[in-house]
Amino acid sequence: MSEQNQNREASGRFGFKDLKPASIALGATDDFDTDLPDVGRLTPDEIRGLADSPNDLVRADLTSSIRIPDDVLERLSEPDQSVSVRLATANTGYPGTADRAAADEDPLVRAAAYGSWDLSAADRDRLRSDAKVQRLMGMIAR
Repeated sequence: MSEQNQNREASGRFGFKDLKPASIALGATDDFDTDLPDVGRLTPDEIRGLADSPNDLVRADLTSSIRIPDDVLERLSEPDQSVSVRLATANTGYPGTADRAAADEDPLVRAAAYGSWDLSAADRDRLRSDAKVQRLMGMIAR
C-alpha cells in the first residue's frame, strides 16, 4: 500500500473519501421543459402566438421579452392564468403591471407588486395594510 493511501486510511472519520457526484433535480424533470423558446429573438407576433401555450413556463418566460406587447402582458396577468405566470408578469417592471398585480387574488402576486417601482401610492398603502402580503414580506425579510 502506498504511503498516501496509508495516510488516508489512518486519518479516520474525517479522512479522504471518494465521493460520487450528486444527482440533483429541481422538481420533477417531466414538468420542466428545457426547450423553451429564445424569447429575446421572438417578434411581437410570435410572442402573441406563444401566449396561448399550454406550458406555464413558456408563458411566464414570455414576460422577460422587451418586445412583449401590452395586450399580451394584460392577458398573462388575468385571473385564469396560473400563479407562476401572473407572478412573472408582476415582476416585469412595465408601467401598469404592478397596479394590476396589486389587485390579484393571490397574496404572492400582490407581494411582488408591493416591491415594484411603479406601484401607485394608493395601492402601496392598501398593500401595506394587507395582512397576507405583509406576512409574506416578513418571511422574505428573514
